[in-house]
Amino acid sequence: MLLDALKKIPFKRLLLEIASVVFAVLLALGVNEWRKNLENEHLSQQALKNIVQEIEANKSDIVNGLAEHKRLSSYLDSTLKAYNNMPKENVKTVKKSFRFSYEHSVLNNTAWNSAQITQAVKFMDYETISTLSTIYELQAIYKDHGKEVIAAMGKVAFHEAEFKPFLKANIFNVRISINIEESLIEAYDAFLAEK
Repeated sequence: MLLDALKKIPFKRLLLEIASVVFAVLLALGVNEWRKNLENEHLSQQALKNIVQEIEANKSDIVNGLAEHKRLSSYLDSTLKAYNNMPKENVKTVKKSFRFSYEHSVLNNTAWNSAQITQAVKFMDYETISTLSTIYELQAIYKDHGKEVIAAMGKVAFHEAEFKPFLKANIFNVRISINIEESLIEAYDAFLAEK
């Protein structure tokens, strides 16, 4: 009886149905994976587009800051030279006419942070991530340097310093700003040339 019952089961049809179900499940999983990859690619491209716009804006700010810092460096150098070559009785004239103002660009990193938070960076190529990491690390160094310069300017001891050490300290700080700005512009240009 068992053999008769087994003979009545359409094994070929049953195997065909099982294969059809397995194929349908695998197809659905494949389509779902394809859709997710498409979404991830779109997320990655949108994040990269936002980062490029952010870097272009930051570059513009840095280019303007670099021009101002080069002008300031020249002014500080000429003031120090005049101070060094001036008779002591005329030093007060240099001090009275001296004007010092330091400005520091505020750079954005919102697009980069957003790309990391949304994990869009997982879908970017390694070279792009490496380049962007370098750029945003340079920006962090620039930001920290600016904080230190501005914090030093706010201290009473800074304003009470002797004029010559005061000039030398500011020349040093402005030159550091210039070096970082030039490095940033070089990094920005290299990245933007690839995109």
